[in-house]
Amino acid sequence: MHPPKSEICVICGVRTAETVDHVPPKGFFKGVTNAQLRTVPACWVCNNGASSDDEDMRFYISAQIGKQNPASKALWDDGA
Repeated sequence: MHPPKSEICVICGVRTAETVDHVPPKGFFKGVTNAQLRTVPACWVCNNGASSDDEDMRFYISAQIGKQNPASKALWDDGA
């Protein structure tokens, strides 16, 4: 992982960017090991503060697809 390209968090615009955050969230791509996902400079609070929201969104999307889809069913049943 590369260091942030900005000194300021692009999410809050206030705190120092010590980390990088994946956009879209890395959790949307569980099981994908070689994906080259985009990152943005982020502070620790912003990078780690929305993890549960990301997981909730992943479950919401799978609910909209429906359990008839094998991938969606696996997401509901196994969480992966």
